[in-house]
Amino acid sequence: MELMELIEEFFSPSSLSQVMEGYEAREGQRVMAREVARVMEEGGVSLVEGGTGVGKTLAYLVPSALFALEGDARVVISTSTKSLQDQVVNKDLPLVQRLLGEGGRHFLAAALKGRNNYLCLHRLKAAVERGKVDRDVVEWAHKTVHGDLETAPKVGLSHLLGSRWEYCLGKSCGYRELCFYQRAWKRAEEAHLVVVNHHLLLSHLVAEKKGLPFFERLIVDEAHRLERTALEVLGESCVISWLLRQVQGLTGLGLALGMGTDFLQDLEDLKGRLSRSLTFLKGLLPQGRVAVWEMEALEEVEEEISNLSLAIEEVALRGEGWLRRQGEEAPLHREVALGVGELLAGARVLEKWAQGPREMVRWAETRRGEVPWISFHLVPLEVSSILGEGLFTMVDGVVLTSATLSVAGSMAHIREALGVPFHAREVFLPSEFDYEEQVRLVVVRSVPPPLSPAYQERLLEVLSSILRERGGGALLLFTAYRVMEGAVEVLRGEFPHLNFYVQGEEGRDALVRTFREDPWGVLVGVESFWEGIDLPGECLKTLVLVKLPFKSPQDPLVAARSRWYQEQGKDPFTDYLLPEAVLVFRQGFGRLIRTKEDRGVVYLLDSRVLDKGYGRVFLSSLPPGVKMDVVE
Repeated sequence: MELMELIEEFFSPSSLSQVMEGYEAREGQRVMAREVARVMEEGGVSLVEGGTGVGKTLAYLVPSALFALEGDARVVISTSTKSLQDQVVNKDLPLVQRLLGEGGRHFLAAALKGRNNYLCLHRLKAAVERGKVDRDVVEWAHKTVHGDLETAPKVGLSHLLGSRWEYCLGKSCGYRELCFYQRAWKRAEEAHLVVVNHHLLLSHLVAEKKGLPFFERLIVDEAHRLERTALEVLGESCVISWLLRQVQGLTGLGLALGMGTDFLQDLEDLKGRLSRSLTFLKGLLPQGRVAVWEMEALEEVEEEISNLSLAIEEVALRGEGWLRRQGEEAPLHREVALGVGELLAGARVLEKWAQGPREMVRWAETRRGEVPWISFHLVPLEVSSILGEGLFTMVDGVVLTSATLSVAGSMAHIREALGVPFHAREVFLPSEFDYEEQVRLVVVRSVPPPLSPAYQERLLEVLSSILRERGGGALLLFTAYRVMEGAVEVLRGEFPHLNFYVQGEEGRDALVRTFREDPWGVLVGVESFWEGIDLPGECLKTLVLVKLPFKSPQDPLVAARSRWYQEQGKDPFTDYLLPEAVLVFRQGFGRLIRTKEDRGVVYLLDSRVLDKGYGRVFLSSLPPGVKMDVVE
């Protein structure tokens, strides 16, 4: 049977209802599944925008599984975060397995994360010997099947126990047969479907395609986040105080190993050099983020950074010479090599920063403290050329999908941002929800512009009024930490019966889990809370969008990209800032209605959507049928 015929059979109500209780046939899901099947069979690139409720995940998993199974091929599914990756593996793939039935006996699927997400047993043994881990972590390590540190009883263990390549003993490791990362890689090599995250996919792209097993087709879910992740993967940074700690660590190792007075003196001299640089740079740089074009003493900063990088590299190269003379069997060889490697990597980032490559955005960040914290950052101006030349030539068939790929009905922005080939197809699938019945949008006119002296006072009055009327089950989305923290402080005092779950006070997933179970809960967050959180049912009935989510023009990357757009003869606002804000706005709006049973109100406290010409772009990007009221 042909793949298209199989898709029609699998997505019939009688078929899916056998594995999904209460399943209702969705035309959009069938259309998307056919489009994915077309790409599987014929290749090419397709952009598929599927509104909330379409059932995108099954629509791409089923044809991908059938194609891979029939052709003994491999399809990679990339999601935006590790938590979404886990959701696909633990919730959606078991449904596909049941749907395949007897024909899916030989179907294999696997998850693969970056190696530092997996427990290294060699590092665990060393950490236990040094008393660095608690008993509950050791007990978890004895029970875990996959060694995924995300499931450990403590968070933030990857720096201590992760399978970093720098610590890998390779074939000489006594735990090689038990290595969780190697076992995960082997499962991926044998699988028809491999579920990864965008970070690993893009690392594979820039690391000469060594991060993943070979694959024939690619599905990119939450594709609107791909550019942002690419900027993170391709960006580089160096923290001066981190280099100072590496030197101090090497000094301790040098004393223990008897490295010799010459090298120890080199390290001592470098420690002094780094401390003097911190003091000198502290006098040149203002506190906070500062872009290079804002630095009054840029030439002095560049000269200091360049000279510092040479000093660091000189000492690091001497350390490499010592390692070669000692041989790999020397005690603590790997620890010394890691410290020397960190120094060399830092020196090269600093030298690159000082040279000022035109294709990179440069800035520094300073934080005051007992030891000054100064970091230097480089990020590409754009990644479309890298993605266009790499991602879409890596495999013959690519599907990019998300609920938010378009701005006012056009995919032009996402096409340009990701370097999508001109021949790529576009498919628009509206949401299955009845927004006219399920949601009401209320725009509050009386909140003045954010720069107005009366802004904070009126904002708090409106927020108080909303919570007084609507109570718990509310999500408040801000665009700035400072405004959010000020509002929460006042609201907690005014509403002691409500429980505020605020971004930064706990991890996002933990806050969301607790909020779901609390009818008196108010969830509060900024940028990362505008997307990627799922709150179906009674737990969420009120959504407040405090401000239209424009990027800050003071951000060095935003400012540099705006200038770059201008140099290309484009309008930075119309072609960059506005479409970016609309996509985030659409994601934020989509937090409220997640199922056909959900009902609620969205409050927008930004009258610019009514008073400015660009307001039409935001409103025309909302799902059809949304009713809007305007109040003072």
